[in-house]
Amino acid sequence: MYVSTLTALTRYCKVLCTIRARLFLPVAASIILMSSAACDMLLHRDVQLLNAFQTAYEQFDQRVSALSAGATETNEHNADNALSNLAARASMQVSSLMKNDGSMMRAAREVSADATIELAALKDHTRGKFEEAQKARKAAYAHFERLLSAPPNAE
Repeated sequence: MYVSTLTALTRYCKVLCTIRARLFLPVAASIILMSSAACDMLLHRDVQLLNAFQTAYEQFDQRVSALSAGATETNEHNADNALSNLAARASMQVSSLMKNDGSMMRAAREVSADATIELAALKDHTRGKFEEAQKARKAAYAHFERLLSAPPNAE
């Protein structure tokens, strides 16, 4: 009786191992495919966020140029809207799958802060402060662009 129970238990273990082996590969492949798809989705989202920030920056730059060329109520309103959009885009959260993710987010917030100072100085007609803030904004944005093309942890 003891031998037959042991034989039955051995057969049961062999069957169980066979089932596990047959299930392991499909399950492992599914996990790999799902994680790959998740990474692709995150990277796609990151690229969209970065492109939206760049577009908001260019729009702000155009609106501030128009306001500095001729201060009208429409130009001031457009510059305020562009600054709001830039500030919203600068608060982006880029995943750690992107290289230099933390540095890029800090640089984007710095661009937004400098843009806020620049627009306030332009409205206050403080030419020296406006030019200083504009240089700081452009330098911060140039740093942001360098980070996009730099190797990881380049800051």
